[in-house]
Order: sequence, then C-alpha cells, then structure tokens
Amino acid sequence: MFIRVEDIVNISDDEFAKLIEPFEDECYKHLHNDILPEYVAFYLATGFKMNSLSCNTYKIHINSASDVFNISYDYEFVRNKVTKILAEKYRLRVISEEPLDFERIV
Repeated sequence: MFIRVEDIVNISDDEFAKLIEPFEDECYKHLHNDILPEYVAFYLATGFKMNSLSCNTYKIHINSASDVFNISYDYEFVRNKVTKILAEKYRLRVISEEPLDFERIV
C-alpha cells in the first residue's frame, strides 16, 4: 500500500487503469449500494414525518432525493433497498406508489 503524492494529471493511461479506476469503482459501489439508499430512505421518512412530501409517485421522490448525488443508478435496486430500509429502520410501509403513501408499522 502506498500514498500517491505525485500529480495525478501526469500518470499514464495504464497507471490510471490500474490505480484510479478500481478506487473510483469501489467508491461508486459504496455510494450506490449503501449511501444513496440510506439517504433516500431518510429523505422520505423525514418528509413523511414533517408532512412535507408533495403528492407525487415513489419514483419521482426517489429521483428527486437522488439528484443530490448526481450519479446514474439502478432504480429498481435502490427502490427495493429503500423500501426495506423504510420498513426496518423507520417503521414505514409503502402502501401506494402512485401517489406515494405510507402507513406506520406498529
């Protein structure tokens, strides 16, 4: 393991492919698989709790919350993970996706 101190602009394409691309891929996977779904679930749960979600579809709300990260993502994967987090962490069940509505899990 080493810390690269040289100017990253002056590396070869091969070095970039070996060093930087795998690093960026790992960061993207973590953002996509963990951070994004957690944030979207927090966004929706907080919006529901504060009665501040507009009357829109689940997909629109997920897309709106995800815009903060400015990345492409697998909607179905994120939707499924958000639904699970909402149920397990925030005790909210999606009862309608068009328009989005929840019920509290007791």
